[in-house]
Amino acid sequence: MKHYFLLLLLIGCIASGQAESGWKAHWINTERCQSKTNTWLAFRKIVHIDKVPQTLTARIAADSKYWLWINGRLVVFEGGLKRGPSPYDTYYDPVEIAPYLQNGENTIAVLVWHFGKSGFSHVNSGLAALLFEAIAPGVEIVSDKSWQCTVYDAYQDTEAPYPNYRLPESNIRFDARMEMSGWNQPGYTGKMPNAEIISSVGIAPLGKIGRASSTPMERLWLETVCQCPPVVCRRYALLSPAL
Repeated sequence: MKHYFLLLLLIGCIASGQAESGWKAHWINTERCQSKTNTWLAFRKIVHIDKVPQTLTARIAADSKYWLWINGRLVVFEGGLKRGPSPYDTYYDPVEIAPYLQNGENTIAVLVWHFGKSGFSHVNSGLAALLFEAIAPGVEIVSDKSWQCTVYDAYQDTEAPYPNYRLPESNIRFDARMEMSGWNQPGYTGKMPNAEIISSVGIAPLGKIGRASSTPMERLWLETVCQCPPVVCRRYALLSPAL
């Protein structure tokens, strides 16, 4: 009886955590992904929009960094915050994407770089994954099995010397013979498998989701214009309860 009660309590806690998250999207990657150190993932999603809203904010999170293209235009360069300020949780970026959308068919592409190891400023979740959600009246774009995702094998490790152990990033070698040319552009005809849902929002190991206090563009401006170390320029928000 005691074990039965504990089981019901555990199920209730999990269900409560999922309900409180307030997200329709899920964390996704691909079946081939083993979340190894220095893993790169390519994601694609084709979305039909009858009428583009005046404003549409996408909430985007990844372990660890991401690049976003919409209809072939680079929208975010190196988005994402390291999982350091709150080591058990993850931050998302709010990104205004309405100016990049069009009535009719839209192509969304995301490149994710998973560090796959911890450093002095980053705590590895152990999962290479993407979370994407943009919802407005008449529009719902959420990361789920309808996306496409593949491991981008052209991104590879190098031989020694390696980065200092304090850094979670790895050296990168790009093998151009394995390039997926045009994968992030409209009209791409290559084959990519459907994504897999690997986790709901708000549970371990990626944890609760908190909003970054600055946008990717603000962080890029601060790092390039402030002329001071990124750790000084960047503004971090304490993680609020799961949103």
